[in-house]
Amino acid sequence: MPPQLPERSASRDLDALLRGGDVVTVVNLARSAPSAIYDLQYRLTVTAFAFALRAKTNDAGRLWIRSAELKLVQFVAIRPWLVVVVREWASARREKQLSLSAPHRLRRGFLGDRMHDDLVGFLVASAVLTEDDRHLTAGPGVKQLYERAEFAKAEGLFPSERAALDELNGLRITNDMLDGWT
Repeated sequence: MPPQLPERSASRDLDALLRGGDVVTVVNLARSAPSAIYDLQYRLTVTAFAFALRAKTNDAGRLWIRSAELKLVQFVAIRPWLVVVVREWASARREKQLSLSAPHRLRRGFLGDRMHDDLVGFLVASAVLTEDDRHLTAGPGVKQLYERAEFAKAEGLFPSERAALDELNGLRITNDMLDGWT
């Protein structure tokens, strides 16, 4: 019978490497890992997917999207199970009362998404986007956003988010649906 090798653990190996550099690791198993929803790189990539898919060319030949629309579609892309809610909401858009009541829980979550607001502020400060009253327009650095989306797609990253955005792309999101959301 061959000798038993000790069980390997990536965290123990990392701990051993760090101890060699006089670094002490602390692992708190009772604390859960932070959600990817709050990861800047993740949110930036999903927003890049959303902008690349939904932005349209305006009369001046520049790409633009309604601010509330971008906020909605990236919010739902991160939570693909909400596509059904948006689909029902879009189909009820002709009936004002149903249209207002159908997405109530979605609205509450969507309106509270301050991470997106901060991300847009970052993109505007970085000259990737420009912002006016209700729209976001491609800025001088928008190429970076498209490159991020292309790279992530080529690497097969975030397939459920991309699938949700593809489903949303088939839905018409009207100004009436977004009215009051900005």
